[in-house]
Amino acid sequence: RDNFFELGGDSILSIQVVSRARRAGVRVSTKDIFFHQTIAELAASVPTSSEMEPKSEPTDGGVITGPAPLTPIQHWFFATYGALAHFNQSFVIELTEDLDQHALATALDALVAHHPELRMRFSEIEGQWWQDIAPTSTAVLDRRDLSDLALDDRWPAMEQAALTAQSSLDLTSGPMLRAVLFDAGPDHRPWLFIAIHHLVVDGVSWRILLSDLETAYRQACSGNPVELEAVGTAFTHWAHRLLGHVQAGGLDSDLGYWSALTQQAWPDLPVARAGVNTAGSSRTVTARLGREDTDALVHRVPAVYRTQINDVLLSALARVLSSWTGHERVLIGLEGHGREEILPGTDLSRTIGWFTTQFPVALTVASEAGWGGLLKSVKEQLRAIPHRGLSYGALRYLNPGYPNSDTPLHAEAQPQVSLNYHGQWDVAPDSGGLYRSAHIGFVPDHAPESVRPYLLDITGAVADGELQLNWTYSQNVHDEATITALAADMLQALREIVAHCAQPGIGGRTPSDFPLAGLDQTGVDRLAGDGRSVEDIYPLTPLQAGMVFHSLVDTDSAAYVDQFRMRLSGVDRKSVV
Repeated sequence: RDNFFELGGDSILSIQVVSRARRAGVRVSTKDIFFHQTIAELAASVPTSSEMEPKSEPTDGGVITGPAPLTPIQHWFFATYGALAHFNQSFVIELTEDLDQHALATALDALVAHHPELRMRFSEIEGQWWQDIAPTSTAVLDRRDLSDLALDDRWPAMEQAALTAQSSLDLTSGPMLRAVLFDAGPDHRPWLFIAIHHLVVDGVSWRILLSDLETAYRQACSGNPVELEAVGTAFTHWAHRLLGHVQAGGLDSDLGYWSALTQQAWPDLPVARAGVNTAGSSRTVTARLGREDTDALVHRVPAVYRTQINDVLLSALARVLSSWTGHERVLIGLEGHGREEILPGTDLSRTIGWFTTQFPVALTVASEAGWGGLLKSVKEQLRAIPHRGLSYGALRYLNPGYPNSDTPLHAEAQPQVSLNYHGQWDVAPDSGGLYRSAHIGFVPDHAPESVRPYLLDITGAVADGELQLNWTYSQNVHDEATITALAADMLQALREIVAHCAQPGIGGRTPSDFPLAGLDQTGVDRLAGDGRSVEDIYPLTPLQAGMVFHSLVDTDSAAYVDQFRMRLSGVDRKSVV
């Protein structure tokens, strides 16, 4: 009966739960986990084996071959950067000291063969970009021997080789993945650098890939054929289905929300100078929340106002930005995992690809509101976002005629600051596995001349028990001291939220917690109080409403009569008596 979110669960972890549950033959969805947040509730809602959906692809057209359309985030990439080859995600991973290099090469080849998205190729046809799958490729591992180099020269040599791999990807002819193994001799653990073009991978995909790589490596080490768990809905199939759903009007009801939001005027962020915001000029300030506060943030804070960690992070960030800009309304670009279950029959829990959603979030920060009021307000503002933000990019980029025709969403002011929370991230699960440690940002993932879409990029993750927030900015635009102060202010805001939620008697619920009741915040506060003893609030049934009405009209009587009149025929009266 422990609550998933109160244990530190989030939307990304819910995808992993779904994948592992389905591996065990239990068909649940991320939506199920959000609606039924305990094992007890899930057990009562999970379909029986006879009610389970088939695991195969949906029947609305079967498996689709040939070029596939782009997804919204891929459209955004080409509209923003064109055919930029150096726009990747990468890791450098310290491996076990007894590494079997042949088994690792076999595992990497199997990974590329098993996940077709890693063999994606992009082509421009009559002004539009398309994607297609190339035949299986092999020999993706490049080995570099560092044993002859002095200790001080090894790390620079690794950086140079990694940068070469980063900049050698090719959208049209491949490869989309490069892997370099650095071997410094028997007295040093080897390092593996992996770079994948962002067009075919995202944060959730990396979790799948790293897990599959270790599974494949263990199988190869034992001399067995590599057999990885089946992938659900193919990325290209999802792209076709999402396009069809949008063009059939499946998300049209959300257009009014996004149009009203994006047509507003928003003030610019304060800047120190009007330089060019390039990737090469970017710098990062890292701020860490201590273990004790992080543990409270992940495990104890959610129960107080029935929040999720994004609600808390955005509350703290909105307060900091409002204080910095002097405005009570702030516009933030938010990223989501994008694997929303809006199309029946799809299973994206093990699909590799770039599903990320980007959408603007407008938050009102009342200057007089305390942390309790702000947390409840931000939570409700986020719950009002339709389809968790997926419909914004879908309506903007998948409308018929794009890019030659505009929609109202093309005229909006873009957010200048973004937030992307990656969840809880621990690459090395145990001391006996393939991985020992992992590092992000070993070498630049983006071409230095490319222009960054945001002035401030804030990325967060919980690793080794601490929340780490990276604030990336351009030194051509902002001073380091300014960003350092903002990062410190946000950490202080998070500490204040933790302290606030630890006070006795603090807490509450919001209207989205009781969607059937149709209450406003005042009504929720009056009925639920701090919410700790209220599981749900329901509206009255018609009969109950009638009883209440009569009790209020006739205060002299506590009796309520409910009677029926029926005509009987063909009945033996004596039997009735």
